[in-house]
Amino acid sequence: MANKVIYLDHAATTSPIKEVVSIYNEALTTSFYNPASAHQAGTIVNRELENARSDILRSFGLSSYNLIFTSGASESNNLALKGYAHRYLRRGKHIITSSFEHPSVTNPLKALENEGFEVTYLKGNDGYISLEELEKAIRPDTILVSIMAVNNEVGFIQDIKGISKIVHSHGIKLHIDAVQAVGKIATPYSDADLITVSMHKIGGLKSSGLLLYKKGIELTSLIDGGGQENNIRSGTNDVPMALADAFAIKYALSHQKESYEYCLELVKPLYEYLSNHSDLYEINSTIDNPFIVNFSFKNKKASVFVEALSSLGIMVASKSACSSRLDKGSVTLLAIGKNSQLANNAIRLSFSSSNNKEDIETFINTLDKLVKELRA
Repeated sequence: MANKVIYLDHAATTSPIKEVVSIYNEALTTSFYNPASAHQAGTIVNRELENARSDILRSFGLSSYNLIFTSGASESNNLALKGYAHRYLRRGKHIITSSFEHPSVTNPLKALENEGFEVTYLKGNDGYISLEELEKAIRPDTILVSIMAVNNEVGFIQDIKGISKIVHSHGIKLHIDAVQAVGKIATPYSDADLITVSMHKIGGLKSSGLLLYKKGIELTSLIDGGGQENNIRSGTNDVPMALADAFAIKYALSHQKESYEYCLELVKPLYEYLSNHSDLYEINSTIDNPFIVNFSFKNKKASVFVEALSSLGIMVASKSACSSRLDKGSVTLLAIGKNSQLANNAIRLSFSSSNNKEDIETFINTLDKLVKELRA
C-alpha cells in the first residue's frame, strides 16, 4: 500500500478527535471508580457521569429527554425498537419503517416480526419518504415509526419535520436513526421521540453510542442486571467513555455548519467530473449532502476499482461497511429503483473536514487513469 493514505470512507468510521483520546486516556486513571459505589470516590465519578449526560442533552438542546449510554448505534437501535415495542405491545403490534434502512434497524424489526409484530416497509419516492404513503400506512394499531434521518449509502436527507407532523397527529412515536446526521446535517431532533447516535462516526470512540428519548417514554430492558442507566441498560457504567462522548458531541454539533460548508466546496469538482462523464457513471446521490457521494459504473465492476484504488492508498467503499463483505448488491440502491447492474457496481465516497482538495484531485485523476487503462 502507498505510504500516504487518502481516506474517503468517513461514513464507515472516523479518526478520533485528539481531545477525545486525551480526555478518555486521562479519565481511565482518574475516573476509573465504579459510579454505583457508595463511597466518596464512587459518588464523585457518578457526578461526572451525570454531568456528561446533561452536557450531551444540552448540546442537542433536548433538556426534556433522557439519555442512555450504549455500546453503539446497533444497540441503540435495538433498544429503541425492541424496548419500545415490548413495552407498548398492548397498544398495538404494527411498526412502520422504510425499505432502505440500515441493517441495525431492519434486522431487529425482522426479529419482532418473528414474535408476531407486523412491519410496513415504505417504498418511498426515489429514496425519499412519501408523506402520502406514510399517512396511508398508519393503522389504529401502529405504535412506532422508525426512519433513518440521513441515508448511510446515498446520503438522502429525509423530511423529519414533515414525517413527525404526520406521525404525531396520530398519537404515534417517531424513532430516527441519526447516525449520519449528527455533526453534518441540520436535523430537527426535538421532532423525534427516540434518537440513535453513534460516536465513532463523529470523531468519538468505537463501542460507544447514545439513545436519547423523550421523558415519559418507557422502554423494556434488553439487558438484566444491576439496574444501571435507569434500570434500562444494566452493566457498570464507563465514565471515561461518557466524558469522551460529551466532548465529541459538543465538538461535532458546534462545528456542524462550517464542516458542511467546507465539504460542499470540496465535492463540487467531483460532481462536475462525474457529470461530464455520464457515459461512464450514474450519480446516485445529491450535493445537498456533501458528506456522501455515491455513483455507479454503468458498464464496469466497481469491485475492480475499489481494489485498485485501495492498492494505491485511496480508501473508498462499494457500499456501507456493515454489508460491504456480502455478495448482494446495494439494498438501498435497489430499493430506490436502481437496476441490479447499478446496485452491484456503486462506489460510496464519504468525507470530513480532514479531507482537502488535493485528496479530491488525486481521486479524480487516479480514477480517470484506471478507467482509461481498463478501456485500453
